[in-house]
Amino acid sequence: MDRRFFLTTAGLFVALVCHGAAVRLLADDTQVPAPAAPSAPAPKPTAGSVPGQELDDRVEPLNPLRPRTAAESARVDALSWFATGRVLQGRGELQGAFNAYKRAVEKDPSVLAIYRQLIPLALHLNQLEDSIRWVQKASQLAPNDFEWLVQLAELQVRSEDLGGAIDSLERAIKLPALDPKSTPSIVLKNQLGQWYLALQRLNDASRVLEPVFAAVLDPQEYKLTPQIRNQILANLSFEKFGDIFLEGDKPELAIKAFTKAIEKRNGTTGDLSFQLSRAYLKNGDAEKSLVEIQAYIDGQRQSKRQSAYDLFADILKSLGRSAELLPRLEKAAEKDPRNPFLQLYIADQYAAADRLEQAEALFKKTLAVSADARGYAGLAGVYRRQNRPLELIAALGGSYGESGSLKLVDRELKAVVSDKALLNSVLQAGREQAQKDPGKLKYPAGYVLAHLAAEGRQTDIAVEFYRFLLRIRGDRRPALYEELGQHLMEVRRFDQAADLYKEAYDAAGTPNEKSQYLNSRAYALALGGHADEALSIVRSLIGSDERNPFYLFREAWILGHARRFDDSIRAYEKLLADFSDRPQLVRIVRSGLSNVYVAKGDILKGEQILEEVFRESPEDISVNNDLGYLYADQGKNLEQAEKMLRKAVEAEPENGAYLDSLGWVLFRLGKAEEALPLIQRAVEKGQGAGDETLLEHLGDVLDRLGRSAEAIDAWKKAVEMGKKSPYPDPAQVERTEQKLKAREMDGGKIPSVDPEAP
Repeated sequence: MDRRFFLTTAGLFVALVCHGAAVRLLADDTQVPAPAAPSAPAPKPTAGSVPGQELDDRVEPLNPLRPRTAAESARVDALSWFATGRVLQGRGELQGAFNAYKRAVEKDPSVLAIYRQLIPLALHLNQLEDSIRWVQKASQLAPNDFEWLVQLAELQVRSEDLGGAIDSLERAIKLPALDPKSTPSIVLKNQLGQWYLALQRLNDASRVLEPVFAAVLDPQEYKLTPQIRNQILANLSFEKFGDIFLEGDKPELAIKAFTKAIEKRNGTTGDLSFQLSRAYLKNGDAEKSLVEIQAYIDGQRQSKRQSAYDLFADILKSLGRSAELLPRLEKAAEKDPRNPFLQLYIADQYAAADRLEQAEALFKKTLAVSADARGYAGLAGVYRRQNRPLELIAALGGSYGESGSLKLVDRELKAVVSDKALLNSVLQAGREQAQKDPGKLKYPAGYVLAHLAAEGRQTDIAVEFYRFLLRIRGDRRPALYEELGQHLMEVRRFDQAADLYKEAYDAAGTPNEKSQYLNSRAYALALGGHADEALSIVRSLIGSDERNPFYLFREAWILGHARRFDDSIRAYEKLLADFSDRPQLVRIVRSGLSNVYVAKGDILKGEQILEEVFRESPEDISVNNDLGYLYADQGKNLEQAEKMLRKAVEAEPENGAYLDSLGWVLFRLGKAEEALPLIQRAVEKGQGAGDETLLEHLGDVLDRLGRSAEAIDAWKKAVEMGKKSPYPDPAQVERTEQKLKAREMDGGKIPSVDPEAP
């Protein structure tokens, strides 16, 4: 540090003392004027004297009894920089003060007082990451000071690390120094509860908000001021407390909270009867639950829709009185004829009892007054069972049109797809309607037909209906192109998908849409065996946006898929070097790199990469799947692999690759019966690339179960598909062919696949 810096500070003396060093106040070349002639000759300086102090006692050098340790010297330096920072901050030189405080922390990171000055200044200068790091250090220095943890939580929220903030507050509320019946404790728990609610972690919210509820009920016990109590209740009413406790499996507290809410309303229950009924039933008191739900129904309320009648049915069932349900509902409907939810629920009950004509009449009567997606779904169920295709199409379309979703008719759609004869008649009826009177077939019904055809793997008809939809609803084109393209990829019509994405690109209106379609086209081309064309497209995207890692990753993946392993490895490694500051991207890239090494035959290298990623991110679902499958394929660490793969399937239960991985490890563990349905589902879903491996797995499992004919069929399909692959895996093809040849050589018998074999 330049000594002139110190000379300009008002705290020069403090800084000098802290440094313990002599600083010359005059530059070496300063000219000092000659003094006036003295009245008497000045005595000559003696050895060891200081000029100007000749008449004083001789200055003796200071020899400390014990030299400073390195730690003591560091502390002195730290305090020096700290003092300098205080001086600069007082003068308004904030950046200089910040730099001085930083140097102080570097010299001695154990001085808590420095952090108290440094952190607020760092926040003022928008140094969020550094602030978090320093607050974490301060909280370690003062482990019983909850205020540091609170400040850390606030900073973590600002950096969008809500999980870290929750962890910090959980630690804070458990500190012995924080009285659990104090206002600060209640305020912190209230904030923590709000964050749990934001994450829908209702059990945790219920746990931490229980003492907050107690404090609101008895504020004197917890030293709550009226102002703080009112602030808590402004965000969490008694009714809201009840909802939280009910969903958090604390029904007794829920009853207490709902009862308090009713008291506050001067005895008016309203919808609270419904919630109280739920709470009593959950608490094991069905009789009181029945009283409350009856009060809700008698009040002719509609806010809870059909869920109120579902609850009514559950209560009567728990009491062994289910036969009373329909008569009691019919009686209620007589008093409340304008309640569409009650009418539709009764119609559902008629349908469940095979009283289909009554159900149809009531559904139609109610829907004529008030269109309802659930009502149309119920009517669709009637028409499906009566095998009335045109009416079924209209009802399914009505439900989708009202809700904008197929969720309510999902059960009916699956039932239609599983009945091939009914599916064919529905699709044929829809096609005839579209041809004879196109204007009569509206978008919702057409969309349902397209979905049914795709789910039924009748691709040509699906394309026909999607083309119809694209003509009549140009505003829905992006979503329709994406859905149809995804279906074509699933059924391995890669060239057709690539052409579709080219069409979508030509029709796109924005540069962003065009880029997305080009990227999808490149993916389809790569899977179809046109790697050079795919790479040309991706590299054009990279040229227009060279810092977009997604395009760079796609390039590396295409190279790997085309079995250009060395080029792919170089591309992945360049991604790692260029984007090392993006942890999530790095994880994905390293997983891709691992897959390339495995495909190349260097399984050990691929495994090492994945294990390193797993150590850093043990909750990453894709890493759990990839590493778990690699273990399973080698017949090693099978128990650990099963846990990893169950975690992956639990997170994404419809992911075909994850289902196959879990099925494969179960097979390796000798659980072929449990493995079979998982691998069958994986084969049904199809992955687009690698389906031959799924079929080989299916054959192995079937063979293990003694279902030889089915096993042979699966293996033959695996070989055929493997050979037709644009980039066949020779090892996979040869391995599967050997299983078939062994059967021929052994008179139609083949040794069972050893689940322990790699």
